[in-house]
Amino acid sequence: MGKGRRYSQRSIHKVVHNAIIKAGLDNKDYSVHTIRHSFAAHLVDNATDLHTVKELLGHNSLATTMQYLHLSHKRMQGVVNPFDMLPINVCGPLDHTNKERLEFSVSCESHEQSI
Repeated sequence: MGKGRRYSQRSIHKVVHNAIIKAGLDNKDYSVHTIRHSFAAHLVDNATDLHTVKELLGHNSLATTMQYLHLSHKRMQGVVNPFDMLPINVCGPLDHTNKERLEFSVSCESHEQSI
């Protein structure tokens, strides 16, 4: 194929299909779409910003790129509960000596406390 010319859809499907067979994965349900989706998901999982992923996939809209994203197990494990980051134990005994703390309610299992 000459420089600057686009591959046809048929050519891409044929190249990917042949690569899947050579890799011994032809008994799996892989396609150009699943490989493209995996590529985008791996980029995001490895902290590639969405605008870069958008450009690599050739999308006009960021909304289109976001369709390829999903919450992976790796990213879900990295989610931190904001209450776990507080310097106090919100579910333990209350310390009323610090009058400057902001008042807010927190539900802890079967009871509610106001701090």
